[in-house]
Amino acid sequence: MSRNHPITDRRIRLSAAAGTLAPIWFWVSLAALAVLHGTIDVSGHQLLRFGIVMYVAFFAYGSLTLFFIWGLQRRLPARRSSAAAVVFLVLYGCGPLLATFTMGSEQGATQSWHATLHFVGFLLISLMPILALPLFGGAVWGDAKWRPLGPVSVAWGVVVAVVVFLPSSPAEGYALWSGPGSIADIVLVGLWQILVSRRLAALASMGSPETATTPVAAAENRGA
Repeated sequence: MSRNHPITDRRIRLSAAAGTLAPIWFWVSLAALAVLHGTIDVSGHQLLRFGIVMYVAFFAYGSLTLFFIWGLQRRLPARRSSAAAVVFLVLYGCGPLLATFTMGSEQGATQSWHATLHFVGFLLISLMPILALPLFGGAVWGDAKWRPLGPVSVAWGVVVAVVVFLPSSPAEGYALWSGPGSIADIVLVGLWQILVSRRLAALASMGSPETATTPVAAAENRGA
């Protein structure tokens, strides 16, 4: 059994740590801002006194998540569904980066360019996990190294979809329990990311045979 290059394994472990840190950093930032501003919100914090914390939180979440996905795709089975899952996960990771642009206070059809980018980021954050999680589940389904994350991810994606498409609750104030971008949506996707990142860390620590890696990782093995 051949193993990936030690440097690559170390970088993948770092990417797994980034995948764990990203949602925790975001949650802690939201909690801190809720205390500092006296209100539960996400993007709205950008417009308040300590808005810089929200900008940093969005940027860190997106950057760390994309680094996590870089490592993740090197441990996925070489299947078409793996490639599709990575594409939608990358789009999800780009969402917080776009959300870093100020949402703006404009209302109605006329929006600034940065508010438009922020809205696109919001859509990516809200919708991409609904597609990415089932695709990831299908990619690792039946793979002993990832068991039981195949069926768990598919079921998790269904739960996320239900939460996103239910009417926002509560109706007044920021959505907590349901609706796109609700706190429940953010927590559910973040928990899944932590769960997958911990498995990725374990796989990187064990190394991986060439026959079970993606084409990218296999090429790295041959070049090592």
